[in-house]
Amino acid sequence: MMTSSFDFVQLLRQSTRGLMRNNYYYVLAIVFVHYAGLRLRKLKNNRVEIRVLPDDVFRKIVGGFSVGSEGYVDGTCCVMGSGRFLGEWVNICCEESPKKYRTRFLNIQRDERVVYLSETLLFNVENLLGCQDPSKYFFLPASNESLHFADEVRISMISNPHECSTDLIDGVLKNFFSNPKYLRKNDVITADIREFNPNLYYSLPAPQLKLLHFRVNSITIDKKRTSKPVYVFQKVSTLIQEKEIHKNLPRSLKVSINGNNDLNIKGELQGGSDNCPEFFKKYLQELESCILPFISSDNWLGLKPVFLVEGPQGCGKYHLVKILSQRLGLNFMNVDCSEIQTLSPSQTEAKIRIAFNNAEKSTPCILKLSNIQILGKNAEGKIDERVTSNFSHQLTELYSTQSSHPLIIIATSESSELPSDFNRIFIEKIKIKYLSQNERTDLITWFLQIQNIKHSNVDISKISAMCSDFVMKDLQSLSQIAVKNRYKKTRNRKVLRLQESDLTDSYKSMQSIFSDKIGAPKIPEVHWEDIGGLASLKHEIIRRIELPLMQNSGIQSSGILLYGPPGTGKTLLAKAVAT
Repeated sequence: MMTSSFDFVQLLRQSTRGLMRNNYYYVLAIVFVHYAGLRLRKLKNNRVEIRVLPDDVFRKIVGGFSVGSEGYVDGTCCVMGSGRFLGEWVNICCEESPKKYRTRFLNIQRDERVVYLSETLLFNVENLLGCQDPSKYFFLPASNESLHFADEVRISMISNPHECSTDLIDGVLKNFFSNPKYLRKNDVITADIREFNPNLYYSLPAPQLKLLHFRVNSITIDKKRTSKPVYVFQKVSTLIQEKEIHKNLPRSLKVSINGNNDLNIKGELQGGSDNCPEFFKKYLQELESCILPFISSDNWLGLKPVFLVEGPQGCGKYHLVKILSQRLGLNFMNVDCSEIQTLSPSQTEAKIRIAFNNAEKSTPCILKLSNIQILGKNAEGKIDERVTSNFSHQLTELYSTQSSHPLIIIATSESSELPSDFNRIFIEKIKIKYLSQNERTDLITWFLQIQNIKHSNVDISKISAMCSDFVMKDLQSLSQIAVKNRYKKTRNRKVLRLQESDLTDSYKSMQSIFSDKIGAPKIPEVHWEDIGGLASLKHEIIRRIELPLMQNSGIQSSGILLYGPPGTGKTLLAKAVAT
């Protein structure tokens, strides 16, 4: 079996060499085949590194290019890189496929051998070539062809968990195709609602709905359907929308960096940061390894893909499941069980049924059931076995028939104490632990990075040592409050440079909020300079209390007993320590 085009060239070369013994006219043929083999090998070895950028970042960079009058440039279907070895048009090829993906090439005048693709374009290339390993891709120059515009294009919206009005969809498509788009059959397009229909974006009933995805079903030119890529333009092409389809979405591995407006000028086009913090990756890999068998195989062996993620409030359970859905290209649907649970068991059962039906209509989908520990508890806090047994029964009915697209259910809980009916449902449980100091440091750094905040002179580890009991949500609030305070103090707001005092003040502000929340008494601020004398005692307090907090050297904290007659300053010293 021939595994590549080089095997085919080698076969032709050997066959021609055998025929040449009887007919010397085959000499020209073998010379040509040999030249073609060398040329193909040279082009194939002319590899480049492929980097993927978020769609919005990619369009922002493409928008800064000036293009000649030879053709249009579509920010959703083009690649960028060094043009020293490629022309204006290129074919993206793969070792394992005879097909090729034709697209526009933008020369960004750089020395590095890197080609940048958008997430949606990479998804379309993977679907056409049937290969999800970009390291096997190579680029070949393509000839410039005359422009062709589609007469008729049929598309379908890819299902999502949210209600989309006709006005919303029509407005997005009208504005999206107000500029020509270079598309082919089976391509998926991603439309940002905020960009292509801003009038309706802020009035949407579901604020989580930000993107709409469509697939091109067919393209017609001169009353003939074609699979070749053409331009689709609102003023020339007739757009027909067909019924919704179920399909995977383009995978997203990065999050856009806020305020990064000069990506096409900087020395390195990062275009975004990893959408998963470092400490999350172990939980993400564990959860992904549990889910992948249900996505890659149709034989589930009678198992139901229902999982449980445990962790304290604000530890990042929502972010974990959301990141997983983005990386797998699945719809994400979040249902809070506190909104499902009612005083009437029959109403609760009906709401559970509605949630499952909506998730089934949105497949492939991950359904997240938040606060599962609330479900099935009545007003007295006791377990209502009617609700828990009905929940198990509806799950069995949901997975009684095999679906062509997976529906994964991930429940989250703040407590490990769940009804026995629920514990039997979950085939895997993942517990998110409290953060270590290094994890808190990495998380604060990640939050500042995705906000494009400079913090070169800030000792993040010192701040994280103070936040020993903080969870992910607290650290996010810490960074946001610090950035807000610095923004108020800075005149040049294009580049914010955070100071250590901003994070310290933010920590104090959050501590004050926590104290008010639990009703703790407010302690007046007392500084060391307010206390006269007692130098040796101050030194002992610093040595016993502050050093274990500030130094990550394994020193265990210990207590100090202050004793003496009234009025000697015991309470004053305690207030100074608290300050």
